[in-house]
Amino acid sequence: MASVLAQSPRRLADAGADRLRALAKPSKKTTKQPAKKKTTTEIVSQLAEDFDETNRAAFLDSLVASGDRRAELAMLEAQWIAANGTDDTIGGKRYRILVEVEARPQFFIDQGAELFANEPIRSISLFNASVKHLPKLAAIPALQRVSWVAIDREPALVVAALTAFPNASISVKSCDPDDIDAIFALPGSKRVRGLTLSFPKRAELKCYAKHKSLAKLERLDNYVCCMVAPEFREETDVAAILKLGWKLSWVTTSTVSVENLNKLRAGVRDVVVYE
Repeated sequence: MASVLAQSPRRLADAGADRLRALAKPSKKTTKQPAKKKTTTEIVSQLAEDFDETNRAAFLDSLVASGDRRAELAMLEAQWIAANGTDDTIGGKRYRILVEVEARPQFFIDQGAELFANEPIRSISLFNASVKHLPKLAAIPALQRVSWVAIDREPALVVAALTAFPNASISVKSCDPDDIDAIFALPGSKRVRGLTLSFPKRAELKCYAKHKSLAKLERLDNYVCCMVAPEFREETDVAAILKLGWKLSWVTTSTVSVENLNKLRAGVRDVVVYE
């Protein structure tokens, strides 16, 4: 599974510095009766459903207890924190949990069951999907637990995704300002709550900000540090996001400085790093 995932763009969320600090401390002996252990699948499903600090800690603890290789980086970082008393130097390089995979539909059809049993995937991003793929994806029980489905902007595809994933929010990829009115006129478009901005310049960004349809937007993808226009710098990217006035709960970003990553975390519940 690891080799297969390495071929797909991945998005990862912070595992939490508190748990890394805890891992660095010697465990205390206790006489309490140990609670019944949950299976990996149960822990993964619980974390995917509620991505809070407690569930993230339980997932990381289960990896450590089972000797899973995914915990090796977490343990190294725990040792760094214990030795230095801070995670400031680690910053954006901290251990993270896999929460989104971008791939062709056939990847999820072939590998979805195994993937979702081992990773707390909360979002899938479909590459080169067509309407005919969506019923097959919807038939995979594990995929119905995702909170987000990112899909291309064609209206027929968006409608099909809304139908196939009735419990998920939809994020529209590569959506230009001229496409927005048509997308939000579709049946069920209230569940279209995410948007990918494809390298917008300042003038284009103002066009997005003027659309009342985007007032309740919750997710913004691939924006920070993905600007190619020379007028943008990283520090203004973050400021621009936070000034949009959208009550974002999920932002996907590429590599970003510790300072700006912390600014995003202060204003956005889920900051997911593109790898």
